[in-house]
Amino acid sequence: MLDFQDGLPRLLQVGGRQMVEGFILGVAAWHPLDRLGMSQFLPVVGKWAPALAAGVVGAVLFVGGFAWALWAFAALICLVYQIITGTPLIERAARSTIREDPLHRCEAVIALSSSPRSDGGLDTAGRARITAALDLLRCGFADYLVITRVADSPSILPAAQKLMGLMGISAPILEFGPVGGTHDEAVAAAKLVKTRGWQELLMVTSPAHTRRAAAAFEKAGVHVVAASSEDPRCSYSNLSCPGDRLYAFGCWQREFLGWITYRRRGWL
Repeated sequence: MLDFQDGLPRLLQVGGRQMVEGFILGVAAWHPLDRLGMSQFLPVVGKWAPALAAGVVGAVLFVGGFAWALWAFAALICLVYQIITGTPLIERAARSTIREDPLHRCEAVIALSSSPRSDGGLDTAGRARITAALDLLRCGFADYLVITRVADSPSILPAAQKLMGLMGISAPILEFGPVGGTHDEAVAAAKLVKTRGWQELLMVTSPAHTRRAAAAFEKAGVHVVAASSEDPRCSYSNLSCPGDRLYAFGCWQREFLGWITYRRRGWL
């Protein structure tokens, strides 16, 4: 009885220490995963929820005798992180998502949707896309600006009109929607092109999104000339900064998985 009374607190002390160590290591292992862009594939449940979940998993592994597995996983993640940020390995993969076609005149230019703000304002990517489309209009590459309205979001038409006015451009704007993604935009654009009797569209989107978006439009029967907007987060022509490589890697992940999903659904 005495041995049990002496051993139980010691056992609880060791188990508690293992839980704390596992929790800390789990949270630490999540940090490079988050930096590598993995959080973009998780439901929006709060900034700290994934880290806390990783900590709980780490604590369970430590208490269950699988500390070695967590240490090995953390070491692997750190190695991958160093390869991505410290070498040019990601540069070729990141640039493979970009499609730039020779520009020529089309009937209209379409700026693909991004994530509009709750007040109908343009987010950073949306503003860059609209601005690039308006530049093409100003240079005479198209007569119409086409925009899309994201489902369950306010129209960006007033914001686009305001930006057009600031740039001193006058042109008709056509808006269609609601759309839930690039595939919806491609299908709706195909109907618009057929109704209007147009032959081809200039398609403007963020650099990393151009190849998949163009392929989705062409699968829907729309001939497009792909043109990219500026990406304020990084320059794909010079991915020498670790932060730029991290951002480009996150974009590549999203487009790679998006390409697989679209192909499985027959959208490419």
